[in-house]
Amino acid sequence: MKTIRIPNTELTVSALCYGTADVGHDMSEGTAALLLNTYRDAGGTFLDSAHVYACWTTAGAGSSEQAIARYLKANPWKDVVIATKGGHPGMAAYRKVDRYLDPCRIRADIEDSLGRLEIDRIDVYYLHRDDTRCEVGEIIEMLNREIQAGTIRYLGASNWKAERIRAANAYAAKKGLQGFVASQAEFSLAYKRQTGTSPTGADNLYAQQEDLAFHSETGMPLCAYSSSAKGFFANNAKPLPEFDMEENHVRRSRAQKLAADKGCTPTQIALAWLMHQGFPCIPITGSVTPPNLKENLAAVNLHLTASEVEWLSAG
Repeated sequence: MKTIRIPNTELTVSALCYGTADVGHDMSEGTAALLLNTYRDAGGTFLDSAHVYACWTTAGAGSSEQAIARYLKANPWKDVVIATKGGHPGMAAYRKVDRYLDPCRIRADIEDSLGRLEIDRIDVYYLHRDDTRCEVGEIIEMLNREIQAGTIRYLGASNWKAERIRAANAYAAKKGLQGFVASQAEFSLAYKRQTGTSPTGADNLYAQQEDLAFHSETGMPLCAYSSSAKGFFANNAKPLPEFDMEENHVRRSRAQKLAADKGCTPTQIALAWLMHQGFPCIPITGSVTPPNLKENLAAVNLHLTASEVEWLSAG
């Protein structure tokens, strides 16, 4: 599989990341192992999890991280890069705390994740949400104390706006500290209007033009979740409301046409579009069946011309 070197790190990761939110619950150990084997055998090396996964199930928060640990214990994987997240503001079936980026809260989340994953250090640690009530300097100082303690290697920002990442990294550079090396946001060929209203930045972030411009300028990788728009390109069924707009139906029609020309699937075209942006973009796929996972993995080998990339989004 193609790989991407994350700037300002010693990490080289596969061009497609496997999101494990649904691994560890509602499936047998054998199925979970089959999925991870499928990803690994294709050359995948980048796993994504979170402290909160999967609190919405009977397995509860931490089930994803624990499933990864069980797999790695039975299947040592030397070159795997593990990313996980902490500092979530809360939801149903998951704790809610006001100061969700409080240093003590992050310290507890990290300790939990280390124990669940059964590792000594996390390769990439994302803050799951921003909290604009906190100064970026306070956040960077807190995370660098964790780096110095040896609990995490590199920092990521999940659902953070570009202006806040820029400010945090400027502070880090000024102080000689480590800043964020990767960002995670929702992004796909199917556009989704940003509807968040939280005054603290606690919402999911769909990457906007200013965010994409930031990644083009800096070369920081964008790890795109919901990269296939939750199945939007798989068929012509009525999409989820957030994607049901004329612009997206037109984009899907273009993906279908280009897929027919190239002998692949529209979902593969949508994933390839992400991997042909003007900056490093790593789609995160959370497929829970081996056939769908193999389909998504094959998108890594698709080549799109610059004009095809432009045509898919703009016509």
